Amino acid sequence: MFIDTNILVYLSNDQSAFHDRARLALSAAAERGRLAINQIVFAEISTGYPSADALMDWLGRLGVTLEYSPPEALFRASRAFLSYRAAGGPRTSLLPDFFIGADAVAAGEALLTNDPARYRTYYPELELITP
Repeated sequence: MFIDTNILVYLSNDQSAFHDRARLALSAAAERGRLAINQIVFAEISTGYPSADALMDWLGRLGVTLEYSPPEALFRASRAFLSYRAAGGPRTSLLPDFFIGADAVAAGEALLTNDPARYRTYYPELELITP
């Protein structure tokens, strides 16, 4: 299962109102199988860590692996973003979400997220798990 940035943000902050829900959701996701993030999520969550090694250590303790985007996922993300723009979405919107969704689809995995709306619209075949 792929993990969205928002879940990791909640997990890294035990003062977050969503911390316990995110922890339980990640635990349930781990029971279903592997846990993974792509390089976009890695970059987004990195702002809270002093080094890539520190982040990799934390992800390892969570059982989360880093996976790289295959070309078909990158292409699919661009097409989803074009559809979003054609529907009036602002140019400044979150292109990273399209990469995250496309990687989950390309891997044939579900996505654990607390922000399912855009994924439902542009990746209707993507199984979404929301805490």
